[in-house]
Amino acid sequence: MIWTFMHYFHSGMTIDPAYASFTESTLGSLVPGKRADYVVLSQDIMSIPANKILDTKVVATVIDGKPIYGHF
Repeated sequence: MIWTFMHYFHSGMTIDPAYASFTESTLGSLVPGKRADYVVLSQDIMSIPANKILDTKVVATVIDGKPIYGHF
């Protein structure tokens, strides 16, 4: 896999802060048993041109592992 700016940006917003705050055992990645806050987007912002990112819509939102918006 070729690491791009977006991949580094993603880890800078997920596992890296969890590691820095000693919470990586419960936060920072989407694996069973960890707490999860995330959104489901209408398109893959990691693979589209940068000028199309603002066209992306939020399809669903999950806070602490519980769906609070959208349909699953």
